[in-house]
Amino acid sequence: NIHSYITSNKNRINDAQHEAQIYIVEHWKKYTSPLSCFILFLIGAPLGAIIRKGGLGVPVLISIIFFIIFYLLTYNGEKAAKEGQLEIPLGMIGGHAILLSIGVFFLVQAWNDNSLFDADFYISLIKKLRGKNAEETTERVISTLDDLKPEDLK
Repeated sequence: NIHSYITSNKNRINDAQHEAQIYIVEHWKKYTSPLSCFILFLIGAPLGAIIRKGGLGVPVLISIIFFIIFYLLTYNGEKAAKEGQLEIPLGMIGGHAILLSIGVFFLVQAWNDNSLFDADFYISLIKKLRGKNAEETTERVISTLDDLKPEDLK
């Protein structure tokens, strides 16, 4: 009798704690929802300025990809917070913090008028990194067959 009483009280306390966690998560969700709108705006607005090629389609596609990443991060954080695997503030704000840093990075890149999604940007970045780490190699331009040497055929 005592054993069943203790077991039922233990189950009732665990259920009450679980419901309390769900309540606190929902309370946090009221504050993180407006923050989500701001963060997604902070990602989407600079994308329109950074991506110049492709018209409206490419920025929207990349924004949708970021929305999916955002949804997965916040959903998994919320689920972990409800189950008690993460602290509730960390679970609710973790995905926001990651994408806020990406949004600020995009904002700085748009402010400096950098083109992140342009192939020329990455080619120049690789050339800069190679220039710092290794000696520059000079390329010889061959305009006629007379300029061709046996070393060029190797």
